[in-house]
Amino acid sequence: MRDVHSEWASLSIRPDFFSVSDERNASHVQDVSTFTNQRDSFLHAMLVELQRLQKSDGQFDELYCEAMAVSAAQYIMRRYGPGGHDRQKTGRALPGWRLRRIAEYVNANLGNQELRLDDVAQCVGLSTGFFHRAFKEATGETPLAYIQRLRIQRAMQLLASRDLSVLQVAMRVGFLSPSHFSRLFHRQVGMTPSQYRKGRH
Repeated sequence: MRDVHSEWASLSIRPDFFSVSDERNASHVQDVSTFTNQRDSFLHAMLVELQRLQKSDGQFDELYCEAMAVSAAQYIMRRYGPGGHDRQKTGRALPGWRLRRIAEYVNANLGNQELRLDDVAQCVGLSTGFFHRAFKEATGETPLAYIQRLRIQRAMQLLASRDLSVLQVAMRVGFLSPSHFSRLFHRQVGMTPSQYRKGRH
């Protein structure tokens, strides 16, 4: 064939992202049947979005990509895994002490650009996949949304000072890409970081 253009992408997900817990809270990896040559609009949209972000920012935010991988694993388990898994509840997997430990760990590491969901899950002794589900069930928001919300709150505090540039603030709260920081800040606060700073002075 001539003048044919095509693109392909592969998505690799770590096996422990497919972990589930039994009634004793013991984690094990969920088997998912092989599926090929199927159209899947969710996974396609996820890959297209990753491609868009890569083209616009030139780099990936590691925490965002990790959260996308966990979300993809959860989707694949529910869509292609054994029936009934999507109705499984994690129960009391995140008691108060675990939620407090998560908050302490995240707040202490907000400026760490290498902060990963793995690290947060390990600080309370859970697998990443199970932690993602249990946290969402306990708090109503994903771990990524929680971390990003705390980062923006910290950025708002730092922007109240004229000592740091917007770029410095972005770096201090763990954003590799200033444009990603600005977009997320605008989405959560309703104005750009610079506009927010002007309104504070």
